[in-house]
Amino acid sequence: MLPPQYGDHEFQWQKTYGSVYRIKGCFGSLSYVQGNTHKRLRAAINVGFNAAAVRKYQPVFEKLAHELAEQLEAISGSTVDMLPRLGVTTLSAICDVVFGVSINDVEEELVSNYFQLTCSTAFLLPDRIRC
Repeated sequence: MLPPQYGDHEFQWQKTYGSVYRIKGCFGSLSYVQGNTHKRLRAAINVGFNAAAVRKYQPVFEKLAHELAEQLEAISGSTVDMLPRLGVTTLSAICDVVFGVSINDVEEELVSNYFQLTCSTAFLLPDRIRC
């Protein structure tokens, strides 16, 4: 479903703008595909983002936002690295909304590995990524 030229646009932008380039595409796909392929992918994805679907997600998002706010209130007055907290909150939302499971039901090692992989590769140059 995704185009074979994964990352081509991102890598070209890095060549043009250097290491300060930080905008990432979603696997180099929907943002850049055109024509019928774009229409097909949009139709498949839109099912989860229509008004009725998004309304169903609201309680999940509100619960997670409340939990995050409680965590931050508990440590108020100190410096906080938000990246891990927002990463876990985002992964929690995805697990719940997309897969229908709580992040607490997913093995801790899997969550930790996924988060570390995402964070460690977010800003790598293409020649540093090994598959």
